[in-house]
Amino acid sequence: MSHSNLLEHFSLNIASFQEGFNSLLTSTSLKDFANKYAQLIKRNLLVSGVSVFYRSSNSDEWQSLFSNHSKTIENKVTHHSKEEFSISYDYPESNHIFVILPNGTGSIFHILIGHKLDNSGFSDLDKLTLQFLINLLNNAYQAFDQLKREKDLIFSLNTRVLQINSLIDTGIEIASMAKQNAVQEFNAFLESGHDSDQVGNQLSLFELSLQSVASLTNASKAHLRITAEETVNHIYFPGEFNNEEPSLEESRITHSFDYQDKTYCFTLFEKESRSGVVSFDDTDSMILEGIVRQVNAALENDYLLKQLFEKQKIEQEISVAGAIQQAIIPKELHKISGYDLFGINIPSKDVGGDYYDCIRLQDGRYALVIADVSGKGVPASLLVSSLQASLYAYLEADLSLPKLADKLNHAIFNASTLDKYITFFMAVLSPGQGKLEVLNAGHNPALLLKSDNSLHKLEAGGICIGMFDSGIEFTTESITIEPGESLLLFTDGIPEATVDEENFYEDETLEEYFVNNAHKNADLFIHDLMNDVREFVGGQPKSDDITALFLKRNK
Repeated sequence: MSHSNLLEHFSLNIASFQEGFNSLLTSTSLKDFANKYAQLIKRNLLVSGVSVFYRSSNSDEWQSLFSNHSKTIENKVTHHSKEEFSISYDYPESNHIFVILPNGTGSIFHILIGHKLDNSGFSDLDKLTLQFLINLLNNAYQAFDQLKREKDLIFSLNTRVLQINSLIDTGIEIASMAKQNAVQEFNAFLESGHDSDQVGNQLSLFELSLQSVASLTNASKAHLRITAEETVNHIYFPGEFNNEEPSLEESRITHSFDYQDKTYCFTLFEKESRSGVVSFDDTDSMILEGIVRQVNAALENDYLLKQLFEKQKIEQEISVAGAIQQAIIPKELHKISGYDLFGINIPSKDVGGDYYDCIRLQDGRYALVIADVSGKGVPASLLVSSLQASLYAYLEADLSLPKLADKLNHAIFNASTLDKYITFFMAVLSPGQGKLEVLNAGHNPALLLKSDNSLHKLEAGGICIGMFDSGIEFTTESITIEPGESLLLFTDGIPEATVDEENFYEDETLEEYFVNNAHKNADLFIHDLMNDVREFVGGQPKSDDITALFLKRNK
């Protein structure tokens, strides 16, 4: 038969094979299964008879499930020693087929197929059809066996409905107890600063679980061993007993889990019944595993709930720190006659490490200040507070800029750790003359845009504030801001705004923006600058605090 004819033949029979497969799955017993399979072979191969023998995985005895052959032939088949898959033609008699079929469940089928009804030999088509039927048997039996196991399990579960309901109630009670314990422990922590009753609460949880699982499984005794490195703790129900007694080894089930470097091992002993002590069954194991999982989940939820409370407490403290810092940043800047001034501060987190200000001095001058603390978050914001307090105090003392920077350096060095320092820029403006005395302590150079559109970078000063304690010399620079000229102070959050690790906003982009937009009012200049940076980074989160201060002398 040609290849195309074979395909046509099996295409026509595919519905029959599927119908046979479905019929096998409806079998009420293994013998019914074998009977239906034998009829399927007969219909498709047109043979004189079929015999099906079966040996389960836990038995050495063969069962004759269906047979059309003599006892003599049956004995030859069932005494066959091979257990690997094979198909033998002309065994044990001429024109017979003998199939050995192990399957995934560990059991084995022996199938004896008699001669063709017309006494002809088995054709290639017959052999291919047999291959299909063997595969069908293997798949159908595994599905049938699985269905049988599921039915047995359902039957077993139906006998334990009350136990399952009790298991659910116990799980709810365990979860509720764990939640109450976590709330009580957190409240105690807030009041006293330490966990006051954690061990006691966990003992109640463990005792409840042992009592419940013993009751649900009819175990006479229950034990929990908690192992943590060299430490071993024991909890017993109903009372302490020697869990190493040899007699207890005969009837016990165990389930354990690991959590936070501890091993929790639950063991049940001696299942009681009317006829005495019996073995625990699969349902008992399922109930023990279910309650142990509930205890595991309760411990995890207890830990996560405490972490949530602690996180909320930290977030509340950060929120307070953020409010304090925002109080340091001026909501409105001083109005300087003849000048237009505007500033902005956008922290990357709830609290930041940038600072700017415009401070009116007693002699009518104004101090324009911008600073950036290394790092971000709460530590940086605390150092900003120290800087602001020290700055105001030293400005009242009417010190020279170098002397003021020296004292700030000493104060910040003593108030911070070695990895914390502040880049700092300050310009003292005499409004009438437009004179600026500036000092740059490691900060980004401020930009002065002259009337001829040339940029002058203000860099004179020294190293960062708080980096070293002594031996630091700070220098100043004096310049004049003429009518129509502008001054831009900024932190590195602007030029270092990034889309990825290689593309930054950069100083050149900022300088170009400054030259092209300095004619705008100060507030519009700053807001358009922020929009320009925002469009550059797209949807990327801010990697650093952003602060800018723009001063323009009116014409």
